[in-house]
Amino acid sequence: MKEISFSAWLVQAFELANKRPVVWLGSVLFLAVLMPLARVSLALGILFSISSLFIGVGVVDAIHRETESLWAAIKKQIPLALLLAVILMVFWFVFRLLANINAGETEKILQFFFYWELIEDNFQGKVFRQLIVWLYSAAIVALIFVLLMLNSFGSWFSYPLMVFKQCSWGEARELGKQASSENASVMYKLTGFLLLTAFVGMGLIPLLTPLFYMLVSTLMYVSYHDIFVKK
Repeated sequence: MKEISFSAWLVQAFELANKRPVVWLGSVLFLAVLMPLARVSLALGILFSISSLFIGVGVVDAIHRETESLWAAIKKQIPLALLLAVILMVFWFVFRLLANINAGETEKILQFFFYWELIEDNFQGKVFRQLIVWLYSAAIVALIFVLLMLNSFGSWFSYPLMVFKQCSWGEARELGKQASSENASVMYKLTGFLLLTAFVGMGLIPLLTPLFYMLVSTLMYVSYHDIFVKK
């Protein structure tokens, strides 16, 4: 039986990206163009970022199997991806609502759903890097938020188990926790890499945020496939 390792997951992830680079990089470009939606509606930006992260798992599956059209693979992912994105958006809204009420800024509550910030004043005086951080900051925070929520209420493997093996949320959580425990060493390395990725996206190279999203989706698929399909 082939030993499971984080380095092998990284290699497999890059091999999949290279298998159909137009599709993989096209997904990155799609994310890059639409992630700034958060500067029009934070709710919409969160929904798009989180659902895209999960739908990316289906894109990678289509790349890997080559037996299903890309659009067919995406359509199968959309219902569950959107459902989870809505649930996580509601959690985010509740946290923000409580913060606004506590700070006495109730007028900002509705800005969660619509607040047009793409105006000239917000672009002036910003160098390119500052502009990218501003445009992608919600997506970067959303990525960290998803990882924390999965770790708290589910598992790293919850989404692929639900979509590929039709597990319930509870079943996916238990199977995922068990798999993570049995492969603790490699999961620690994966977690460290994901945190480093989020840190790099937040402070050093924010322009790579869309690429990091697609890489996380690819690693989620590769790790799931290695543990639950190949065994």
